[in-house]
Amino acid sequence: MTDDQKQIVLGTLLGNGFICNAKNNYLCIQHSCDYCAYFRSKIIHLDEFGRSNPWYKKKNICGWRSSCSPIWREFKKMCYQDSKKTVTMDWLDQLRAIGIAVWYGDSGCLAGYKQRNACLRTQSFGKQGNEIIAQYFNEIGIECHLNKSKKSYVIVFTVESSQILFKMVAPFVHPSMYDKLLKGDI
Repeated sequence: MTDDQKQIVLGTLLGNGFICNAKNNYLCIQHSCDYCAYFRSKIIHLDEFGRSNPWYKKKNICGWRSSCSPIWREFKKMCYQDSKKTVTMDWLDQLRAIGIAVWYGDSGCLAGYKQRNACLRTQSFGKQGNEIIAQYFNEIGIECHLNKSKKSYVIVFTVESSQILFKMVAPFVHPSMYDKLLKGDI
């Protein structure tokens, strides 16, 4: 696996990807069919890991499955605890701009006054996971904070740090996802 492929997997596991339990583990990625172009742009890089018939569709959800491989067991050890995706600083510390771009493509949106704040929808990681994510971004100089959204948490970046984040990820964001960036950043 190349470093870019690893970054795509790390980023998508933070977003719309998951490791499936079977006799042997495999990677599964799902997206709304509305984001098909973006989805395919990720899978092009992972195609060599796909099974013979990797694509499926259920209603408005498109999915892709890899072949079973010991490599997915290694990702599962790093990204899961007690069969649940659990974000850790070790996982986040491995990210480069391309991994963050994939994560933002999967889970990012614009929020706040005049839609000028980047936001990561990270509800599935709970309060503790979101605190780790906020710590990570604050440590690398991309200021953010936790926002409580109903009964869960999301990460919201300051306006200034949203600009930093967008400049970092823009070269790696698929054109179909440019609406998730501020216009001046692409």
